[in-house]
Amino acid sequence: MQSIMGSVDTHGLDQYDHDDLGFETHARSSRKLRKYRKYLSIITLMVITTTSSVLAYWLYEDLIYFFRSTTPTDLGNAEDLDRQNLEHNSHVRIEGIARDMCIRADRFWRSVKYLYLLGSRTGARTIVETPGNKDEPCLGALESIFEGRLTRIDQPGKYKHVVQYYRAQFAKAPVTGAIYMLEDGKRPRTYWKIPVLFLVLLAVWIVNIRTIWRLWN
Repeated sequence: MQSIMGSVDTHGLDQYDHDDLGFETHARSSRKLRKYRKYLSIITLMVITTTSSVLAYWLYEDLIYFFRSTTPTDLGNAEDLDRQNLEHNSHVRIEGIARDMCIRADRFWRSVKYLYLLGSRTGARTIVETPGNKDEPCLGALESIFEGRLTRIDQPGKYKHVVQYYRAQFAKAPVTGAIYMLEDGKRPRTYWKIPVLFLVLLAVWIVNIRTIWRLWN
């Protein structure tokens, strides 16, 4: 019996422990690769989700304005403007004379010029952005009815250089305090791309959050 057991060659069995064909090594590599891809997917989705959240935040006030009443708040004549009536992100109507600031610029879908209202201290706090050709001469002053979106712009943003130029070049410009921009012609329920884009970003956010949750679990 001992001779039979002693004759068993165990050297061949030891060879299987070395995984000469590499099945176990390949399996470990595959698991590591799947884990790497999983975490890479999660990180990518988190970046996309964060980006869509930031864009939605930037569009938030535009979305609110889109649903404002199409009937503007009549603030009357620029000479009688009351500072307390200037509400950020509101739809307003102002009648009066505005001085041309001799600034021409391209704003996305249109060319514009900038003016400021005359007649009162509050009017001097209100810059008007109205359609204007880049080659149009500086007219001095313009009497009109201005209707559109009123926003506060003395904070850092896309109108920073306009505010700086205004305060540096015009004696009537308030040195400190709020400055407002009236975007003449920009009325609620006009720019449908705003709610459409907001809904797209919201859908992307929801889908990504659900996908991240499934991958994580």
